[in-house]
Amino acid sequence: MPEAQQRFQGFIDLQKTLPENEPGTLSGTEVWLPGCSDADPHPHYVLFVRAAEFERDALVATCSQHLRQINWESENLEHKQSFVLMGAKETGIYVPLWSSGCLRISERQCTIRVVFIGSDWAVDTRHHLTGEDLDDYMIGCQVHMDSTGPHYKPWRMYSEETLNAMKGLSGNIEVPGRMVRTSVPAADLG
Repeated sequence: MPEAQQRFQGFIDLQKTLPENEPGTLSGTEVWLPGCSDADPHPHYVLFVRAAEFERDALVATCSQHLRQINWESENLEHKQSFVLMGAKETGIYVPLWSSGCLRISERQCTIRVVFIGSDWAVDTRHHLTGEDLDDYMIGCQVHMDSTGPHYKPWRMYSEETLNAMKGLSGNIEVPGRMVRTSVPAADLG
């Protein structure tokens, strides 16, 4: 942890910036940082996530898996959101596409970087996408987001009878794994 605190000093305080996690969610915030390597020298958003509930090795195994996009609806079918999923559908980490700048990559900036912060460790994950993997990722994000968030129109997908039958159910998006909830960091980042 001391090495991570030193690396991000002046950008974010790894121990104080993120609020405690709420049930079923992980607290996260994004910070604009300089490029992370010669292969990716451009400044970009880095997502910092509080992950103290995880075992470090299990988290590394989850984050090492191929990233994929997934859409998820609310119980009442009135809302639908897009996520990038790290890990298995049932236990993975769901990062919202609509509110995460670190997931918006291009040929110029093609690394997705997420730093998970434990109680006495930090895991700095980087998914560097090139060629067909980059094209597939960008097209996948666009396809998924075309029918979610402000583009989602439930009456195009479901009949009036189905929507009426779901009235009264929750309008919240509840995923089976852990959803990252991003917030704006405090003015004093350390």
